[in-house]
Amino acid sequence: MDKNKEVIIAALNETGKFERVSVVYPDDFTVLPCAVISETKTPVWADDMVYRWNSQYNVYIWAKGAEEAEGLSEAVMEALHGIGLVVSSVADAPEAGLFRKTLGFYG
Repeated sequence: MDKNKEVIIAALNETGKFERVSVVYPDDFTVLPCAVISETKTPVWADDMVYRWNSQYNVYIWAKGAEEAEGLSEAVMEALHGIGLVVSSVADAPEAGLFRKTLGFYG
């Protein structure tokens, strides 16, 4: 696993708000609230060569309701700000009786 993801998982676990934090999409949603982390790397070009890679991290939160998801997203933003990540996007998405919130970060 990418060291950056390990740092993110540790930061989210330290909040004490999640029953499960992983890089793997859950098989079922019996353990809530949970969070899943993904990473996208985008090349930055200079003189026809990749100069460096920028990483975008997404944290997907599943909760039983909108109010719980909102509180969890605030805890995630605070925890990841503490390790130097900046929020780039936030989206709400009700999903099959649950509530999902997606937060994007870079840094």
